[in-house]
Amino acid sequence: MRIALTEQGVYLQPHFFKLSRKALLIPYDQLELVEPPRKRTGFFSVRTFGIFKVDGVNLWLDVPYAKQVISRLKPDSVLS
Repeated sequence: MRIALTEQGVYLQPHFFKLSRKALLIPYDQLELVEPPRKRTGFFSVRTFGIFKVDGVNLWLDVPYAKQVISRLKPDSVLS
């Protein structure tokens, strides 16, 4: 999946399917933070994904993308 962050929102585009060049735009105001990325320690140190909700669907983003999206969210976009 290709991911691009712009002022408008998050663009998602599959990169493995050459016939489709269309990207999906998810505006930042449509995203709700479910769980921020964390570093879990134990026998191995593991970084988790940031989890966001869009219209009832979970979207998992890797740490660098998740941190950038979180910085652009409104404070009331955090689920409890």
